[in-house]
This record gives sequence, structure tokens and C-alpha cells, in this order.
Amino acid sequence: MEHYKSSAIMQMLIGARGNLESIRLSEKHQKAQRKSLDKIIELEKQLKKYPQILELYKEVQEASNLEYLLYSEEVYKEAFAFGLAIGQEVFSK
Repeated sequence: MEHYKSSAIMQMLIGARGNLESIRLSEKHQKAQRKSLDKIIELEKQLKKYPQILELYKEVQEASNLEYLLYSEEVYKEAFAFGLAIGQEVFSK
């Protein structure tokens, strides 16, 4: 059982690490996230008076979220590939 705790591969396999849900976000990030969400809610309340602008805003948010997810995926892939390259270098000596 101790092997599961010390093996990064096993931690990833059982979902303990390597996924967004397992990342503990800092209090600073959580505070910024709450502030951002509060501002989004307030903006959407005010934009309800202007349905076309509200719809455009939601489309912009959706496009921006997708762009960020795709960006994050590329950064994650590069970080993982770089980590593997470092591992290869270390173990090849």
C-alpha cells in the first residue's frame, strides 16, 4: 500500500494527483476568484437591460473560456514533456 502513496504514476492512476480537481488553490487565488465572480454577476445583472449586449457578452465569455482551456492544455503538455526530458537526462547519466 505504501507504494501507491510514493508512486506518482499510481497517484495519477487513482486520481489523487494529475487532475484539476486535486490541485489546492491558494487563498490568494480563491479570493481573486470570488471577486471576479462577484463582478461577473453584477455585470450580468446590469446587462439584462440590454439582451443583445448580454448575449454578446456571454459569447465572449464562452470564447475566452475555451481559449484559456486550450492554452492551459498546451502549457500542461509542455510542462509534462519538459519534466520527462529532465527525467531522461537525469537517468541517462
